[in-house]
Amino acid sequence: MSNWTEYLASHGARFHIDEASQVEDFGRTLTTADLSAGFVAPVTDLGLIAVAGEDAASFLHKQLTNDVEHLGTGEARLAGFCTPKGRLQATFLIWRDSEGTVWLQLPRALQAPLQKRLSMFVLRAGPSCATPPTRRQSPRCSVSAARPAKRPCARPGWPCRARRWA
Repeated sequence: MSNWTEYLASHGARFHIDEASQVEDFGRTLTTADLSAGFVAPVTDLGLIAVAGEDAASFLHKQLTNDVEHLGTGEARLAGFCTPKGRLQATFLIWRDSEGTVWLQLPRALQAPLQKRLSMFVLRAGPSCATPPTRRQSPRCSVSAARPAKRPCARPGWPCRARRWA
């Protein structure tokens, strides 16, 4: 297969009429046996924003509704972004990687407006808010495995991680 869309289509994916990269479904409902055996689901409706730099956590701590400064590398939290009047504009999942970059996972429709809004508050030497170029074109997937698998997304360079759920 030459690209991700062709791979999904070969496995029965049905795409959205208006947006060819958006998977609607795979034509059938997953049964209990399918779920217990494990599955890979494309997550094309979510986007990522990477906030990197020395002051990334401090900057986001002042902008978001949850504590980012004490966010550990093995933790993920829900957070929100509000207007100065306190009106909630977006909610998202945040986590920090080992290099100190803070990641925001949110609906793709909100990604560009939120990224622009956060960038307005960054000062000259502050952190950078960007869609990671290495992940912008790469597929995103969610993996659920009832038993350990070798690598459900065994394509080099694809950011798919298997996680065992008990």
